[in-house]
Amino acid sequence: MTTLTADNAAATVPVGGHGFGHTKKQAYGTYLVTASLAATTIIRMCRVPKGAVVTGGRLFGGKLETTTSGATLDIDVGYEANGTDTADPDAFGNFGVLNAAAVTGVKPEPDTYHYPLAGVLLTAGPKALAAETIIGLTVNASATNFTSGTLGLVVDYELP
Repeated sequence: MTTLTADNAAATVPVGGHGFGHTKKQAYGTYLVTASLAATTIIRMCRVPKGAVVTGGRLFGGKLETTTSGATLDIDVGYEANGTDTADPDAFGNFGVLNAAAVTGVKPEPDTYHYPLAGVLLTAGPKALAAETIIGLTVNASATNFTSGTLGLVVDYELP
């Protein structure tokens, strides 16, 4: 298992968490993928502060695979264990194979990914995290025909 870290997920970057309570805040990260991602690779994208209540967000980026009809790249979005909350690597999205097909209600752009976060947000509502938490991507299956590109993740949250 390989763990990669986007700049905004680094321990040296302060976590945003100030401002008025119950106002929307965002954590984000981007990662330039220059080599094929093996199954079990984790990309740490960003961190949210203690007490964050995740309300939404999106996974986006350029298509990382040249294969269209037989795409195999499978990436989930979730969070790591934080000392209080147990890790859930697909909490915010078990998207299956990313095929850059149009998503209902989202204007399609050629050769891009654009997935709204879902998972527990759809089944149980906003997710509260009791401690500072790393939000990341987990690769379940690698691309058949890899091409480089950038992945991005935006996480919407509020602090009570």
